Amino acid sequence: MVMRVLLAAIRHETNSFSPLPTPFAAFFPDGEPVAGAAVLAAHDGAKTAFGGLLDAAREVGAAIDLPLFADALPSAPASAATLDRLIELVLAGGGDAPDAVLLDLHGAMTLDDGSDGEARILRAVRARWPQVPVALALDFHANLAQDVVDLATIVCGYRTYPHVDAYETGLRAARLLFATLAGTLRPVVALCRIPVLPQMLRQVTADEPMRSAMALAESLTDGRDVVDVSVFGGFPLADSPVTGPSVVVVGGGGGAAAARKASRRVAQVVWAGRAHLVDAGAEPIAQTLARAVALAPPVVLADCGNNAGAGGTCDTMTVLAAMQDAGMRDVIAGVYCDPAAVARLLRERPGDEVTLALGGHHRYPDDPVGALRLTGRVRRVTDGRFHALGPVYPGMLIELGACVVFDIGAAQLVLAERRVEGFDAGMFTHAGLDPAAARYVLVFSRVGFRAGFGRYGGHALLVHGPGAAAADFGRLPFRHLPQPLFPFQDATGPIAD
Repeated sequence: MVMRVLLAAIRHETNSFSPLPTPFAAFFPDGEPVAGAAVLAAHDGAKTAFGGLLDAAREVGAAIDLPLFADALPSAPASAATLDRLIELVLAGGGDAPDAVLLDLHGAMTLDDGSDGEARILRAVRARWPQVPVALALDFHANLAQDVVDLATIVCGYRTYPHVDAYETGLRAARLLFATLAGTLRPVVALCRIPVLPQMLRQVTADEPMRSAMALAESLTDGRDVVDVSVFGGFPLADSPVTGPSVVVVGGGGGAAAARKASRRVAQVVWAGRAHLVDAGAEPIAQTLARAVALAPPVVLADCGNNAGAGGTCDTMTVLAAMQDAGMRDVIAGVYCDPAAVARLLRERPGDEVTLALGGHHRYPDDPVGALRLTGRVRRVTDGRFHALGPVYPGMLIELGACVVFDIGAAQLVLAERRVEGFDAGMFTHAGLDPAAARYVLVFSRVGFRAGFGRYGGHALLVHGPGAAAADFGRLPFRHLPQPLFPFQDATGPIAD
């Protein structure tokens, strides 16, 4: 008898302080639910967590139901009603009961009342299908609630930041679930949370303390007592009672005790590096640009405050204005999200001179610039569709809406109707711009850009521009964070289940 597998995605990394709302339509490129053949058309072959889950289900010859792929860029909390609409679409696609459920979730979805989105999803799935095994493939930045771990059969997370192993994570999660169904694995899942509010810049898995934590996790994985270990960095801009790093262990023959022991050991390594984890390492924009001018090209500058991958709006102009003031030329920059500016430029003839106000639609207390008045010419128009070059999410379809290359003389700006994190060079190359040929490349990212633009050599600098994704947590009105939480209160160490 053919196994029937339900595979779905509901992904949202919540920035509780982003000015961008998250309605139901935000989860879909064109505002309408994506299911069935449309999911395959967009995601088949992509080296993402969803792609890994899909390929693992094919390995076992399963019949695969695809009731929903919902993925909203990081933004403000969604409502419970919005999430419930998405959940109902998933449940409706499963019929009486599938043999297995595979879910591609982010792990840091916080609702507008501060409650945990993933826990709400898991409770609904379990209420409908109490005995069906469920595997989760989660982002490295997941904030893990105990309910999620208790209700899932398998929990696996990315092991890299930048995220270059999403596909492998999907394969891991699904294969462990299928081993459970085959009777070769009797999993137990243990969670150990680490009471720290980390800076994302310090979560890079090639740097300490994450490097040592990942190394210990790998050494403890023996395929028997400890079958899988995931170290999660957490997402600090989600204001929730479970925000922060954690360790999840999928145990086997050694039972719950062995899994808990392994989770605590790895968590202690992260906890020991807590002072480094909370160091923002910020410097004034002018100082960073002065360093950039002294470096050999290409120099990639990553504006972290504008980062769509953490809830930024991609329309703060402070860093570009500072580059103009510094006399920096031969720049490519973007992607700026400004639908009104794109619409204006699409009405102009290519090559004609145009003056417009760009960006500044979302103002921040630390943003001195607002909109920037620029004069330039349209050099190219695209439909904004391209497949990621990798190594982050290679093959993933990215849809920016209408996209314009606006030449202002000193810089070529990429403007689009939709946001994107600057983790992939395809956002420039699809529009005919070569990052290797520019002196300066300005992107909106914090860490992901290091993988996508590392192929061009040169240098990379982080620019602490203003915006919803900025690193100054002291300015944010948190209300739901767990306590005690380092560095705000004294905390004694990791908290095991």
